[in-house]
Amino acid sequence: MNPRALMLAPLLGLGLSACSPGAPAGAAPIERPAQLGMCASCHGVDGIALAPGNPHLAGQDEAYLRLSLQKYKNGERRHPPMQAVVGALQDADLDALARWYASQPRQGQRAAAAAAANDNAN
Repeated sequence: MNPRALMLAPLLGLGLSACSPGAPAGAAPIERPAQLGMCASCHGVDGIALAPGNPHLAGQDEAYLRLSLQKYKNGERRHPPMQAVVGALQDADLDALARWYASQPRQGQRAAAAAAANDNAN
């Protein structure tokens, strides 16, 4: 691969994250939630699931993510692993996690950035 393309790829990724649905223009970067590690083991730090069957959370609607987390916490949605993880979280933690994952670029956006970097290198 062209070395110049390797140097451009991270910059393109930063540009996409700044333009993601959860990050309005001129907004401060979303702070990484303190409780992210509990979610990242299944859903990835960046919201791209690590194992088949786990949903990708990157770029999902923040209100939907927040409501889903609340429903797991109060038992309206039943999935024992999720209930165990979110059961001890505070509302502020749920807000921070929903905001974080909503602000992450979707998998398709990442693929487009990688393809653009590759095209620019050739």
